[in-house]
Amino acid sequence: LSSSSSSSSSSSFSSSSSSFSSSSFSFSSSSSSFSSSSSSSSSSSSSSSFSSSSSSSSSFSSSSFSSSFSSSSSSFSSSSSSSSLSSSSSSSSSSSSSSSFSFSFSSSSSSSSSSSSSSSSSSSSSSSSSSSTSSFSSSSSSFFSSSSSSSSSSSSSFSSSSSSSSGVEQKISSLSQMKVRGVVVGPLHVAPADDVMGLRFEEVSPENGNLEQFKGLVQAAHKKGVSVVLDLTPNYQGSSGAWFSNTSVTGVAERLKSALVFWLDQGVDGVQLSGVERVAAVVPSLWADIRAIVQNGTEQQPNKRVLIGVTERSSAEDVDTLLTSSGVDLLISRVLRTGSPDASEHARSVQLLYSSNNQTRLAWSFGGRDEGHLASLVGSALVRLNLLLLLTLPGTPVVNYGDEIGLMDEGTKFPRMLWDSDEELNGTLQEERAERLSSRRFFRALSELRSKERSLMFGDFLLLSNSSSSMAYLRVWDQSPRYLAAFNWAEESAMLQLSGAMLPLQASVTISTNSSALPTDSSVDPRNLWLGPGQAALLRFPYTG
Repeated sequence: LSSSSSSSSSSSFSSSSSSFSSSSFSFSSSSSSFSSSSSSSSSSSSSSSFSSSSSSSSSFSSSSFSSSFSSSSSSFSSSSSSSSLSSSSSSSSSSSSSSSFSFSFSSSSSSSSSSSSSSSSSSSSSSSSSSSTSSFSSSSSSFFSSSSSSSSSSSSSFSSSSSSSSGVEQKISSLSQMKVRGVVVGPLHVAPADDVMGLRFEEVSPENGNLEQFKGLVQAAHKKGVSVVLDLTPNYQGSSGAWFSNTSVTGVAERLKSALVFWLDQGVDGVQLSGVERVAAVVPSLWADIRAIVQNGTEQQPNKRVLIGVTERSSAEDVDTLLTSSGVDLLISRVLRTGSPDASEHARSVQLLYSSNNQTRLAWSFGGRDEGHLASLVGSALVRLNLLLLLTLPGTPVVNYGDEIGLMDEGTKFPRMLWDSDEELNGTLQEERAERLSSRRFFRALSELRSKERSLMFGDFLLLSNSSSSMAYLRVWDQSPRYLAAFNWAEESAMLQLSGAMLPLQASVTISTNSSALPTDSSVDPRNLWLGPGQAALLRFPYTG
């Protein structure tokens, strides 16, 4: 995740890329630091996406840290992203853990903490990318991204306190329970704003901690089967274009290549970089060179490590071209971040990218370090609808840190992550905590479902219906149970009249954004599905031959 902490007792992460989680999403942060003190950050993932933060520095608190990515086709979060992949008919997973997920944190000066994120991955061409017990499978993983900026001395850093390792392990355990198997961390390196000469890839910025603390995080993560991806975006604190300017890209690229070897030797399981399209235009062969370095020494496990790219492009056609030309394993884009929630445009983008690419390379996200959190972008009422979309699309969903609890941007796009404790609360605060816990349970239920259902992890995507305000599609895999995801973005109720040879007379409600209207396990007619305003539902029915 890419999160930053705004106080010494808590830190947050914002998404810029994605994370791996058993259900498929990720966190990413723009620059983060580790702190062994009591600060905290969180990340969750299930099918989430990457997000990045443009703030200057962030810190990871050993007592609060997290971001995750998982994918059903793999997902990373770019603020702190994570993703995990598991294999299907032709998958190549390289991890011994029962679930192959991972998430990543990427921070632009932020701290990340773990919340309820999870990711899962599994696909026909999935591969595992964790150096230890976790694996990246490029077909079904999700990222939870968190990237928030930390400011001043209140942000927590790697500073070693007696509880540092236990704090990190506690948050890692929390992520593991959410099926998260990967984290994207960073950027952490020294990078004075717009200063090419001051760039030092192999040195951890003091406000973000130190190398030994980072290695401690990697070790703690690997013990829990969680992979760690490092964001090495060069000028993450500056305003200059991708990797400074055309005249400096080549020089920066050569220094980056050396740094890749250094960080891979420290045990990281992959790398995330922003500016894919602009850098590729200056040095066309660079991405192939970077991927060769990342994958060096993994011949026996071809996809043990992962290279994640982040682009500002929002056109499905442009993203498709970049996926083909860049050679990155996953590409975090803005195809779902359109100005208005036009369901027909969402459907067109998903269909185009799905039909042209293996879903193990697809990533989906809303929000990010530039746009902010999901609740602030679409309104609190539509957060769960959009999370259900991200966690059921084919590929890797990326979720910004805090989106799993409906975190709002209040004066900053990098708000402090809200962690729940056992302290007594009264009145409004108690109601707010109850709502956060409810949202987290919704997210966790989706994440856990995606982590175990093959149709959701790496099944085929079949579009059934779409309009400017509604959409419905099927996820199917072999003889596994089928899932129908239906969405109504409109402010009024809608009847979705669906047709298809696979649709039965009755289906059961697995998850709904409004359990009063569509209770779990209730039976409905999937051919005439009634959805209330801003409502979404996931239906299940068996394979019948």
